Amino acid sequence: VGTFVNIDGYQVAEEIYNSYRKLVYQGYQEIDSLPLFIKVLKNLYQSFSKVFDSGTNTQLLKISTRPYIVQNYSLERYQNSYVLVMEDFGGTSLKQWGLRGI
Repeated sequence: VGTFVNIDGYQVAEEIYNSYRKLVYQGYQEIDSLPLFIKVLKNLYQSFSKVFDSGTNTQLLKISTRPYIVQNYSLERYQNSYVLVMEDFGGTSLKQWGLRGI
């Protein structure tokens, strides 16, 4: 996975998190400018069971709208891996506060 990804239907605006396992970008959906986050795996050949924190986020895809839970919009194939498209809830990242992510 390169510095920025190119996924049909989405525009990437800024990298907001980078670890040895994943990248998280802030961007938007092209059709309606809906702000969102895009989480991308770096290891393109991980098994599906290891995608997005051992399935935690894929389980959240099954949850209907609930207050105070970040909504996951879709799980998309990207090259030989997956990306998770998630709600941009308008918060402030730990990076902006000068803190590292956990």
